[in-house]
Amino acid sequence: MTQIGEKVAIVTGAAGGLGAATAAALSARGWTVAGLDRARPGTTPAYEADITDRDAVDAAVADVLERYGRIDGVAHCAGIFRNALAPLHRFDDDAWHETIAVNLTGSYTVAKAVLPALLRSRGALTLVSSISATFTQPGGAAYAASKAGMVGLANAIAVEYGTQGVRCNSVLPGYMATGMAAPLLERPHLRQEIEREIPLTRVAEPAEVAEVVAFTLSPEASYLSGHALVVDGAAHLTSMTSRRDNERMWRLAGQAETGAT
Repeated sequence: MTQIGEKVAIVTGAAGGLGAATAAALSARGWTVAGLDRARPGTTPAYEADITDRDAVDAAVADVLERYGRIDGVAHCAGIFRNALAPLHRFDDDAWHETIAVNLTGSYTVAKAVLPALLRSRGALTLVSSISATFTQPGGAAYAASKAGMVGLANAIAVEYGTQGVRCNSVLPGYMATGMAAPLLERPHLRQEIEREIPLTRVAEPAEVAEVVAFTLSPEASYLSGHALVVDGAAHLTSMTSRRDNERMWRLAGQAETGAT
C-alpha cells in the first residue's frame, strides 16, 4: 500500500512518445506511475497490454490497486494514426475499424476500467485527443472521427462523474516530435512546410505537451473539468488543413479511378 498522501497514476502508451514523457513528468512531481503499453514501458510497475484487450486492461488496473490501494489519476495517451491519403469513399475499411477500435473504443475501455477507482479517490482522468478532432487533414477521416469522439467521451465523463468529485479533460496536441509523426517530420522539406504554418514556428517536444497533461491531473487543476485543452503552438488559428494535401489526395483518387499511374 502507498504512504498516505502519495499519488498513484496510470499512463497508457507509456513506452514512448507523449506517454513516456507524461510518465516522466508525473514522476518528477512525486507520483507513483504505472505504465501500460503494448511494448514494455520503462516504469515501475509496467504492464504489457493492448488497450483494445479489456481483460488485459482490467487485470493491470486490478494489479495497481492491489499494489498501492488507490489510483488518483489516469493519463490515456495511447493511440494510432492511419492516414491512407484517400477520400472517405475510397478509405480502407480495415484502417477505419482499427483506428476507431484503438483510439475511441480503447478510450472507453480504459475509462470504464479506471473510473471505479477514481470514484473512490475523487481523482482525475485525461484523454489525449488531437487538434485533428476539430481541424482535420485530407485522408484523415478515421483519425479525426476517433479523436473527436474522445473529446465527446471526456465531456460526458466530466458531466456524469463531476458530482462525485471526479474530473475529466481532454488534451489536443498539434504536431509533436514523436514516432507517430516521424514519417513526416524526418523529411526536412515537409517539416519546414509544417512549421511555416505554426505561429510558434516549430513542432512541440513531447515533454512540453506532457507538462500540460500532468497539470490536468494535479491538485493545481482542481476546478478544471470538461475542457478540451489545445496545445499546438497556435496552429489551430491558421488551420491544420493544407490545400496541397487536398489537391494531392484528389489527384491520387483520380489516378486510382482511371487506373493511371
